[in-house]
Amino acid sequence: GSPECADGSVAKVRFNTCSNDLKQCPKGKGQGPNDKPFSPCADGSKCHCPGGGKGCQFRYKVCDNGQRCRKLCKSGEPHCPWFTKNRNPHNGTRIHNSGPSRPGNRGPHHWGPDYPGNQPTKEP
Repeated sequence: GSPECADGSVAKVRFNTCSNDLKQCPKGKGQGPNDKPFSPCADGSKCHCPGGGKGCQFRYKVCDNGQRCRKLCKSGEPHCPWFTKNRNPHNGTRIHNSGPSRPGNRGPHHWGPDYPGNQPTKEP
């Protein structure tokens, strides 16, 4: 079934939830300095199947003026700006990959000459 919230509120999706006018293409794949998505139709109409049906593949879709629909981005899909999605602290990866709580940095360590596996091999 659908997810339920403990406080009784309505569950909603958190990924790509910004409005379409805020979405942007992957870097360098859109138009303008902010990589905004292109309009699929030059005349401002919506893409539709040429025969009026539903579910045709994108490559067959046309605009009202008869031209083929243009992809929103040169490659990739429009997405919300990264600042709306990143929930990690913005200090690089220092905390996550090299801090004291990283699995490789937690003890106990088996380093140094006290352990037999760390002794130099003795030649006969």
